[in-house]
Amino acid sequence: MRERNPLRRSLFPYIISGLIIAGIIAGIVFWQQIKYKLVNRQLTSTISDKSAGLYKLSYKNLVIDEVAGNVSVEDVHLSTDSVIYAEQSRDHAAPARIDIRIPKMVITGVKTPKALMNKKLEGQSIDIQSAVIELRPEKTSDSTSKDKDGINLADEIYQQVLGNLQSVKADSLLVHDLTFIVRDPETGKVNFKGSGFSCGFSDILIDSAHQNDSSRILFAKEVAVSCKDFSLASKDKKYKYIFSGLDYYSPARRFRVSKIRVEPQLSEAEFARAYKYSKDRMDFTIENIDIRNIDRFALFNQRLIADSLIIGSSSFKIFRDISYPHDSVDRTNAYPQQALMRLPLPVAIHKLILTHSFIEYKEKNARSDSSGKLQFFDVHAVFTNITNIPDAVKKDNKMRLDFRSRFLNKAAFHAEMTMLLKDPDGKFTLDAKMGKMDPVFLNPMLQPMGLAKIDKGQIQSLIYHLDADKIHGVGKLTFLYSDLKVILLKKDDVQNKYKTRLFSTFAAGLLVKNSNPAKGETRISRVDFPRDRHRSIFHLMWKSMFMAVKETAGMK
Repeated sequence: MRERNPLRRSLFPYIISGLIIAGIIAGIVFWQQIKYKLVNRQLTSTISDKSAGLYKLSYKNLVIDEVAGNVSVEDVHLSTDSVIYAEQSRDHAAPARIDIRIPKMVITGVKTPKALMNKKLEGQSIDIQSAVIELRPEKTSDSTSKDKDGINLADEIYQQVLGNLQSVKADSLLVHDLTFIVRDPETGKVNFKGSGFSCGFSDILIDSAHQNDSSRILFAKEVAVSCKDFSLASKDKKYKYIFSGLDYYSPARRFRVSKIRVEPQLSEAEFARAYKYSKDRMDFTIENIDIRNIDRFALFNQRLIADSLIIGSSSFKIFRDISYPHDSVDRTNAYPQQALMRLPLPVAIHKLILTHSFIEYKEKNARSDSSGKLQFFDVHAVFTNITNIPDAVKKDNKMRLDFRSRFLNKAAFHAEMTMLLKDPDGKFTLDAKMGKMDPVFLNPMLQPMGLAKIDKGQIQSLIYHLDADKIHGVGKLTFLYSDLKVILLKKDDVQNKYKTRLFSTFAAGLLVKNSNPAKGETRISRVDFPRDRHRSIFHLMWKSMFMAVKETAGMK
């Protein structure tokens, strides 16, 4: 029997080992060649299949490190197929069009290279840089508007994101320097653009067991959103809305905004000329907005429920040129409590607090060609029970306002209002009080607005009560004053100054009752004021009180 070659015997293990190593190397080379094709096919087909071909995905420079469990990708682009969109729009309501561009995305800690194709997707962190999201919302009709109980977005997002997967899990998702754009669904014009957004989500878990977990928002245990500033223009381009310093952190249940500006783009004269009818021009600066104790689960389901909304030092200026005709818009059902009930967003805020603020109504009179100002300084106002949610309204149908300020920065002014929610007649009550004041300080307002001037006198107090609904108001006013002297004016257009109407002033002097009480009797004016349905609730309150003041003073 021939003896085996010892050399062959000693080489055999090395040959086997070499073949195994070569096989592994070949397998690695083969995997490196095909893994990207497999991933690409799975990703693109999933996006296309789930959207019935509406959305398509493309990207560049996909790098998969299966040992470390990391994935990076550049130039990710999720877009809407215009042909498929047109086809789907013909069959039913037009869906939302989405365009997402991500210059770079990094995923770390993917458990296995098969994770992308398994029914469980797990990773440690997802980092997205400088993404741009463009959205054209679907066109909705009134019949598809939101119910006051909100809608369950968790169900919709759960179905869209999870699809055939059993779960999606990640320790964190970080989005840096996000730009968000909303376009008109028909014209494509930009309705909103915000940049500089940063978002952070931690402990993300999407599965059937945690679908309605009230301790999570957007499926995350913690959510943080911030934005330096963004702005958008009104549809008519007459205003620019500027938001600065937005910050939301879910564990604290607070949302804060440093400043909101409602900035008119036209001067007062240009704004008035831009419309056929007289219209309010608003110039608002709202600072240090703080919404506290937000119900996170309700917010996720498009309902705003919070304990308080606090607004710091702010300014609200309104201008109207009444030399232009008033419009014929029917405002019968436009009281604040009625507008709240029509708000598409379900709201329940226990308390809204406005502190250290300034309110001004400025009106230009055609006869004087000048403007007078009604001003409230150092305003402290508290609204309670701001809600349009049916169950909350059933428990308490009264929205209340406590308003304290200094009228013209000279006299203490206090008003209380009670407004009935969901009342078909829009009922409300008003109680107002004003303290002692030198009436001469009323002249900057009276001269341009009423062509009158107070020469001397003293106001002791004003007490006013009004019960009103959407068509009229009744009440009473007690106006106490002494030694009042009124001068009637006319405007000299050539010299651009006011002159005394001597005969009219003399006649007025005979009619004006220069004190109340007089001869031991206190005059109380009764109010029965029909509402002009084309005017606001402010006009009803202010005009009915002003008419009662004139009646008390004998100036009908």
